[in-house]
Amino acid sequence: MTEGKVFQGPVPAKAATRRRVWYRRPISQTAMLAGLVVLPIYITILIAGVAGSIRIGLILGGIELLLGAAVLAALNPLIMLRTDAIRIWHGFRFTNIGISDIAGIGMLYAHTAGYGGYWRVFIWRDDGSMEKTDFTYMLRLRPRRAPGKARWDWAPQANYDPVASTEIPALNASRAATVGRDIFKRVLAAQGPDGHLATKHREKHQPPIRIAPYTQLIAYWSPDGQTGHCR
Repeated sequence: MTEGKVFQGPVPAKAATRRRVWYRRPISQTAMLAGLVVLPIYITILIAGVAGSIRIGLILGGIELLLGAAVLAALNPLIMLRTDAIRIWHGFRFTNIGISDIAGIGMLYAHTAGYGGYWRVFIWRDDGSMEKTDFTYMLRLRPRRAPGKARWDWAPQANYDPVASTEIPALNASRAATVGRDIFKRVLAAQGPDGHLATKHREKHQPPIRIAPYTQLIAYWSPDGQTGHCR
């Protein structure tokens, strides 16, 4: 990996000295989303051509292209790690956190009553505030449907434990976990053993938070391998 290139894997030797590291969506996913943007443009031009007005089709296709590019830019998870700060992309702007101010890196599990949940990578500041990223891990298995109920009426997962031993291997292998571990190693190397990250690990001390009427953050994952419930 060279300076300014997209993150592709584990941290190489002396990685903390690199000036800039990018974390993006895998190329295959980006290409698939781009295809979804191009398809309606092609259909619009084709319909306009059949109707005998290629010029209108090109104009409408151009507008669709601009709107599609804006949507892709807004939804694409992006993090830039520099020697002085980490920059987290939120829609159409970056949120900056100084490297020396980072006191926690990890994932939190957001559980929605009756519908399961997902993991998301967060960055914690020294004052305890945290910044979400768009790197997430979605559980592939849906909750079991209640017997005799309609398709949309899911049974509450009262006994589901996101940090059960059976769930951890898949979680550790996810791209979100890989990105979290890589950022953790680089920031830890930059701060040293006496920095906020090594001494505080705020991801392990996150209390449960209700982020929506039926959704709550209930569990944490730390890049050092420790998991647990928010308390």
